Amino acid sequence: MRRLLLWAVLAAACDTRVGADPARVFLLDRVRVDRADAERAAAGFASPSFPCAAILATTASFAKDWERLAPGTRAELEGARRLCYAATLTFGLTRIAKLEAVRRGRDDLVEECSDLEHGIAMLVAMRPTDKAVAGMAGRRKVLCP
Repeated sequence: MRRLLLWAVLAAACDTRVGADPARVFLLDRVRVDRADAERAAAGFASPSFPCAAILATTASFAKDWERLAPGTRAELEGARRLCYAATLTFGLTRIAKLEAVRRGRDDLVEECSDLEHGIAMLVAMRPTDKAVAGMAGRRKVLCP
């Protein structure tokens, strides 16, 4: 029984990605951590800019070998990018709604405008021709002169 338990522990502790490039394994592990951070930010209506910037940089490093990646790896990277787009778009829309609500009596909204600008820059990097992103950029110019 002890021997079986020892084998089970050793098998669980082993990295089954034998033969994988250690740098890629590290980058994929990093994407998973950043994705979890982006999910937490999205759940708390906080800015996902930092983890999403890391995800975009990491997924860009896989671009030259995209066709040779395993389908599961491609799906994981694309899923992280989709999450970042959705989380950043949601954050931007909520930030615009907040700015529109409080703008009437205040001019000291530098932090909110800065957060919105970072989010829009990230959205433009992901989907430069998206009409929703263009609309947000137009609203930012009006709300944050």
